[in-house]
Amino acid sequence: MKKQCMIEDEQLTLPEFLKTFNYNTAAFGKWHLGQSFFNTDGVQEAINKNTDFSKATVDGPNDHGFDYFYGMNGTAAGAPICFMENRKTQVIPTAKGKKGRPMEEGFDASQVMPKLTNKLIDYIDTIEKTKPFFIYFPMTAIHTPLVPSKEFLGTSKAGIYGDFIQQTDHHVGEVIECLERNGLRENTIVIFTSDNGSHGRPGAKGEKDGPAGGVFDKYGYKFKASYKGSKGDAWEGGHRVPFTISWPKVIKREQVSDELLSTNDIMRTLASLLNVEKALPKGAAEDSYDFSSIITGNKEDVFTREYAIHLTFHGEVVIRKDQWVLMPYL
Repeated sequence: MKKQCMIEDEQLTLPEFLKTFNYNTAAFGKWHLGQSFFNTDGVQEAINKNTDFSKATVDGPNDHGFDYFYGMNGTAAGAPICFMENRKTQVIPTAKGKKGRPMEEGFDASQVMPKLTNKLIDYIDTIEKTKPFFIYFPMTAIHTPLVPSKEFLGTSKAGIYGDFIQQTDHHVGEVIECLERNGLRENTIVIFTSDNGSHGRPGAKGEKDGPAGGVFDKYGYKFKASYKGSKGDAWEGGHRVPFTISWPKVIKREQVSDELLSTNDIMRTLASLLNVEKALPKGAAEDSYDFSSIITGNKEDVFTREYAIHLTFHGEVVIRKDQWVLMPYL
């Protein structure tokens, strides 16, 4: 059968690496990297009408370094549309959602973010505090469907899209408060970023999220700043994203860097900050550069990433170097 997970079996992931140093690892949110379900005959295959959701999945979060997983197999409109805990759906999805996708009876997409955040907070509250931990929190917000909870409706000047951003900010704050309450804030590295730019859909009641770019056309909200393009394409608006790091014990003041970074760089950078970079196997952390000197302010170790490689939704290669972007497929 065709492999459903995008992660190759031999590829070392960040949680797998950290587990070798006694880290607890957990993921909460959308696992949008694929995993394999089984049909009623016990055969692995893509989700279809014969999928047996009572069977445990393989090649998912728990097989790629996470001790615990709670979330969804994709977005809040993916498949199946229901919560999963580790390798199993919490309930058998017997209803049908958008495009006929199997869905949990009575599923309310607006309650996904609160539930995920509460699960994450419970995990931090109860985790063994003598061991270090790594948590991956790929939010279903502000990905479509744009479904902010009722209490956030009308809290922004950018429609449903803006309301969902408000809610995202709120849940990040709840996690930070949890770290503070547990005495973990000072020496916990918190990274907030995105994997790509936005479509900038304005949102609407129900499942209609509106046209791409509509949040600017309708509300004047610059969802991609001044950059051209949007999610999935090769232009800056599709790849340039916020990248914020908080570490009160080390980062003593607000700093801004204009260096070219990639999320690929997180793995080698964390390994460096933990003084275990030499433990990375040969060939691991591909295309990952150590930018720890930016975080620590070590002026003797100058960070330079000469270029970065992106892919469009169609798999076309884009190369960024200095202030230039090469799009050889145009």
